[in-house]
Amino acid sequence: MSKKLFIIAVLAIIAVLAIGFIAIKQRQSQGEGITKQELLQKFQTLKTQYEQTKAQGLDVSEVERLGKEAKQAFDKGDYKTANELLEKAKNALDKQDFRTLQ
Repeated sequence: MSKKLFIIAVLAIIAVLAIGFIAIKQRQSQGEGITKQELLQKFQTLKTQYEQTKAQGLDVSEVERLGKEAKQAFDKGDYKTANELLEKAKNALDKQDFRTLQ
């Protein structure tokens, strides 16, 4: 009987630790202010704008670099950094689009 109680206790401790870890990760991602789904939408929006700008023959090398870095951060679960890099990439595209208007 004591062996069964010990196994149950160990499993209960592991479950509590796992739940705690998940809660901490969720709180961190919420604290960063952006969800995974919102980031995926930003990636799609950026991709569309990127393709339009590239089709115009404009320099999109900085956007490509920032996009790759954002994807790496996203894959690591660092949504805050991914969001910041996507914002920088969008600003770089906006600058290119603004130059065409002048």
